[in-house]
Amino acid sequence: MPTLPLAQAAALYGVPASALRLMRGGHYTHVYRFSKDGADFVLRLMPRGEDQELIHLQATVHWLQYLVEGGALVPEPTPTKNGSRVESILHEGREWLVMTVSLAPGILAENLGLDRWDPLLFQELGRTVGTVHALSRKYIPPAGLRRPDWDASVNLFNHPAPEHEWLARKQAAVLDRIHKLPRGGEDYGMIHADLHFGNFIIDFSTRSITLIDFDDCAYGWFVMDLAVLLFDILVLYEGEERLEFAREFMIHLLSGYRSQSSISRFWVEQIPLFLKLLEINLYADLLYLEKTDHLDPWVAKFLPGRREKIEGDVPYVDIDFETLLSARPQKQAAGRARTGAAAPLKRVEPPPRRSGRTQSRQRPALPLWREIRSLIAVKLYLADRVSRDRAAKIAGQSGLEFLLDLSFYNIFPLEAELAELEKQHAQGDL
Repeated sequence: MPTLPLAQAAALYGVPASALRLMRGGHYTHVYRFSKDGADFVLRLMPRGEDQELIHLQATVHWLQYLVEGGALVPEPTPTKNGSRVESILHEGREWLVMTVSLAPGILAENLGLDRWDPLLFQELGRTVGTVHALSRKYIPPAGLRRPDWDASVNLFNHPAPEHEWLARKQAAVLDRIHKLPRGGEDYGMIHADLHFGNFIIDFSTRSITLIDFDDCAYGWFVMDLAVLLFDILVLYEGEERLEFAREFMIHLLSGYRSQSSISRFWVEQIPLFLKLLEINLYADLLYLEKTDHLDPWVAKFLPGRREKIEGDVPYVDIDFETLLSARPQKQAAGRARTGAAAPLKRVEPPPRRSGRTQSRQRPALPLWREIRSLIAVKLYLADRVSRDRAAKIAGQSGLEFLLDLSFYNIFPLEAELAELEKQHAQGDL
């Protein structure tokens, strides 16, 4: 296994390698947290290659810095001692890319308890996203620093044609309609492209929301980010009045959004189209798990009846999108906001963590499609269909990261093997 240039990466920010604390990473990305001068930071270390090009990372950092300077609540890129916000390290004949951003205080949105949600929070979420989109309309990247378009990069909306012919036909039909949509400057620009509830942090001391994890950012329609938010929350929501909740959520979200950025009824009416594409793409990754027991809670809620809904062209959520911009919140929802009572949102909780050494391991959410690939790797490993090393490769992780992640699913590897891998990691051999 290749070793990681942890000492070289840490030195760029004036801290020792021992200051780095491993966090859960992304696809081929190693993520560490460290503190310096009373502030917290996240360091991302990734091998340069097909999935991580220097020019694309520099483009992401340039956009983030532009958003920060414009007043958007996003992670601020941190310069190295050399004054660069992206560095390249040559280590044992391999090139690694390094970047660091500030770590916002607060609670990851997907970890909030029921009593913390209220309509005003959804409005604040809309304002935060609207601020980013308003700035994106004016953003002109330097020559050579343009991120790819959504259909030329890896993200939730861009998925290879499914293996099953019927599903591939459904995807192609939706994509045909999407590709005919206008790509005007007022409606199309840089977007987050992975804005699920694991990718923003809420600071209740200031009632502010910070968007995080811009790995998949791309040029796309602004409405795509709103579609991901609605898609994710409707999988997480377990209340009885699903349609009423979806409508109220969108009314509050759009109310906050429109305070910062414009959106026309035409684009709100396109949200069901993007929801259907998300539904097809995620189902294509998960359909082989339909007959599997002990599903992850998110997957267990998403899968039942999904094939029939896709085959029958059933809307992902059947609400009247045409009237959302002119609608007003129901008095009951407003009352919840004033009294502080919980909104009708119930989280699908992950399995309980075991006490002991692995319990302290931080696990920030992956982009949704990466989370799914991690789950697939775990299922294949447990079914003895692939080796541990092969499963780790499928998940885009090192052997140590994969074993540690098993504990999140309430699965615990042999202590001796885990201890040896942790020892190797501490010594920089992983």
